[in-house]
Amino acid sequence: MRGSTGPPGSPRPSACRTYRSLLLTRPTTSLKRLYYEPEQDDALVIELTGETTLVFSSGTDWALQVDLVRGGQLPAWCWPVEDWTVRALPSPTPAALGTCREVIEQVNEVGEIVGARLVYGAGLIAIASGDWFTLTTEGFPQRPHG
Repeated sequence: MRGSTGPPGSPRPSACRTYRSLLLTRPTTSLKRLYYEPEQDDALVIELTGETTLVFSSGTDWALQVDLVRGGQLPAWCWPVEDWTVRALPSPTPAALGTCREVIEQVNEVGEIVGARLVYGAGLIAIASGDWFTLTTEGFPQRPHG
C-alpha cells in the first residue's frame, strides 16, 4: 500500500477468508476504486448486497490483500481517512455484473494469492498485487456516452 498502515501500533488486518463465498452468493451492486491522496489508485472496492464491501489491494509487494468492511466504511489501514477517496468506476454497470460466477485465484511459487480473475456473466475483472495494484476489465458492455 502507498499510504499509512493505520494509527501507530495498529497492525493491518489479515486477508478476508470468506471473500470467495461472498462474491459467489451475493450480487455485486457497484465497483469503485480507492485512491490515496489525489490520484494514486490503491484498491478495488466491490460493494455487495447487504451492506457488505470487499476491498482488494496489495498487502505486500506480492500478496493480494482482501478486507471485509461493512456499511461503506474504509479498511482500518486507510489512515488518515481524509487522505483517501473512493470513486465509482465508469464501467461496468451494476446491471452488467450481477453475481460473480467464478473466482480464479493466481498463486505464486510460495503459495500466496497474488491475483484473481472474477468471472461475471458479461465479462471478467482481473486484479493483481505487486509494486502497483492493477485492475483490468474485459468483455463488459460500455456505458453509452452523452
